[in-house]
Amino acid sequence: MTRGLEGEEILYREKPNRFLYALRYPLVPILGLLILAFLVFLKEVLSAEMVRATLPPWGTLVIKVLLSPLWAAGFVMAFGFPLANLVESSRVAYTVTDRRIVIEKGLFRRRVFEVFVSRVAGVEARESLIVPGSGKVSILVSRGSPGSPFYMRKFPAEKFRGPVIYALHGVRDVSRMRIAIEEALLAPPEKREGGISHQTA
Repeated sequence: MTRGLEGEEILYREKPNRFLYALRYPLVPILGLLILAFLVFLKEVLSAEMVRATLPPWGTLVIKVLLSPLWAAGFVMAFGFPLANLVESSRVAYTVTDRRIVIEKGLFRRRVFEVFVSRVAGVEARESLIVPGSGKVSILVSRGSPGSPFYMRKFPAEKFRGPVIYALHGVRDVSRMRIAIEEALLAPPEKREGGISHQTA
């Protein structure tokens, strides 16, 4: 649970839609399924008598060994990745206050990311085609101090020269969250002071 600051008012809080969060990067499982479909087709081709007749006795075994990493990659991308996201979704929570946007997440360890609204340069809400009203909210955050952790990127923060986009996946009500963030941006300047930080528990 997020610890509130003195005088802070919670404007919106939710746990994400687990289905949408599990499929937050849909191209990964789609690519995994395509890999598996190709391998099934290739298996059928290699099992044909004409093909087997042209291969040496050990040829089929070598091909199977060479393709085994692709099988593993296909299963992980198609099923393992969405399953890991689904498990993580139970530990994710989004909170918007009149001072901060707080993201709690973590598959094995709980991590808390917070962005003070003084750093927010813009917000965009995109509804899902599968679950109307739900979707993704993207927050444009201005670059803070050199040590600020931009969790959506795997590079040192000092390499950034411009704003960073924080993506909140699986938001149940994108309109309400967008309105809450816009309301926070209208808060008095003394409430909007701060930057970006994160904690790991």
